[in-house]
Amino acid sequence: MIYLKSFFAGLAAVIVTSIVLVIILTVWLSVTTREQVGIDIISIARWPDAWMYLIVLFGLGFGWKLRRLVKAKR
Repeated sequence: MIYLKSFFAGLAAVIVTSIVLVIILTVWLSVTTREQVGIDIISIARWPDAWMYLIVLFGLGFGWKLRRLVKAKR
């Protein structure tokens, strides 16, 4: 059960951070370039750095929750 909770914490970290980052970048690019900005999810998915970003975020969320649950269980 600890691993399942940690998995969902890692997944939540990826989803929330990705949504917030997309919103911030879209607003920032719209303000600085004064043009309409669009996001192409397919091209982002083909970018290797994006996958590394997701893996690191998942690992941070998973590890954080796992560490907290293990300490609470003691």
